This record gives sequence, structure tokens and C-alpha cells, in this order.
Amino acid sequence: MIALTLSIAALAFGPAVFGLAGQRRTALAALDAFGFVSIAGLVLLHLLPHTLSTVGWTAVAAAALGFFGPTIAERALHRAAAKVHLLFLVLALLGFGVHAFLDGVAL
Repeated sequence: MIALTLSIAALAFGPAVFGLAGQRRTALAALDAFGFVSIAGLVLLHLLPHTLSTVGWTAVAAAALGFFGPTIAERALHRAAAKVHLLFLVLALLGFGVHAFLDGVAL
């Protein structure tokens, strides 16, 4: 219950903090750094060990593909980088949507 409350609080206060940061570059850089470190910590310290114990070492290959795949594809298709970037953004958005749907079904 505490995790749910903290998640809802983060969803409520996140946009407010971003709005307060405004156009200040240092504040936006700090928010970006916090986001990257938080997500990396969640993936490396919680999600990846759990998937390793459940799925096995193929989880490392999937994680590496998800981490390096978009960068490799954008570099290989440099001329179409904007389109590839947009494609991966759309795929990421669809992935988040499916993930949120499955979370809702699980709850």
C-alpha cells in the first residue's frame, strides 16, 4: 500500500516539480539526471536480477538488445535517423501502453 501511495504521489508531484523548474538549465539537468539514475537503478538492481532468476541468461540478451538496439539502428540508418528515432519512440510508447494495461489487468 505504501508503494502505491508513493507512486501516486510521484505522478502528482512530478509535473509540478517540472513546471517549477521552468527554463532553468541546471534544474532541468538535475531532473534528467535523477530520472536516468532512478530508472537505471530500478532496472539493474530490481528488474534484471528478478528476470535472471525467472527467465535465465536470455534476459541479459533481451536487456542488451533493448538498451543498444535503438542506438545501433539509428547509427546504421543515419540518413533516416529522424524516422527511425520516431519509430522507436512509437514502439516505446506502445510498449508502455501494453505494460500499463497488463499492470491494470494484474491489479
